[in-house]
Amino acid sequence: MSDAVRNPAGTGSVEDTWSALPAGQQPEWPDPEALSAVVSELRSYPPLVFAGEADLLKDRIASVARGEAFLLTGGDCADCSRWPWCSPTPPRCRW
Repeated sequence: MSDAVRNPAGTGSVEDTWSALPAGQQPEWPDPEALSAVVSELRSYPPLVFAGEADLLKDRIASVARGEAFLLTGGDCADCSRWPWCSPTPPRCRW
């Protein structure tokens, strides 16, 4: 595990840190046994994003911050004037 994904205190992994925190905005799950089964199954899957991919993204974003590259983003609301469900606030660009 790279240092980037270790917790700031230096003991254990970030997962050990965040999983110990209370989940304050969780609904009341009606079946605790079913919840436990789902959580166990999800933990058995490989991660959605690997540490190396996250490190690469951080490096690339850092190059943007240094002015060595640019970041182009897009999404569902890239053309907000056309869709009524998007915010009417115009996008803000930083040049």
